[in-house]
Amino acid sequence: MTGTPTSQPRSLPPRPAASPQARRGGWMKASAATTAAYALLLALLVIIIYTEDHSVLVPLVVFSAAGFAVAAAMAVSGRRSTAWAAVGYSLIALAADGPHQIPEILHPQSADHTAGAVVLIAGGLASLGVALRAARG
Repeated sequence: MTGTPTSQPRSLPPRPAASPQARRGGWMKASAATTAAYALLLALLVIIIYTEDHSVLVPLVVFSAAGFAVAAAMAVSGRRSTAWAAVGYSLIALAADGPHQIPEILHPQSADHTAGAVVLIAGGLASLGVALRAARG
């Protein structure tokens, strides 16, 4: 078989390392997603409270809308300042809603209320943690 080209396996070029901007962009997207998820949890809480008590807690509606606004700003701009806004949002929302959720965990009225309180606090802490990571770069 002289004169026939031999087939050598081709190796792929090495993959370039992700730049710091690309890594930060990933954290910004993750932060926008977790902030939006936390805002969605607060919106669901508004709906649940309305179905149980037929009342609307306006501060929760405002916190939910603010969370969606911050998440949208992060997704569109990708600036570090929006990540710091998400940190502030998460801190304020946790400080405002957390004291109402702690008694639901410590003195449960029902399994649904306890599970919801745990999910709300965990969602707020996750939003805060990812936003801090995105803000710090």
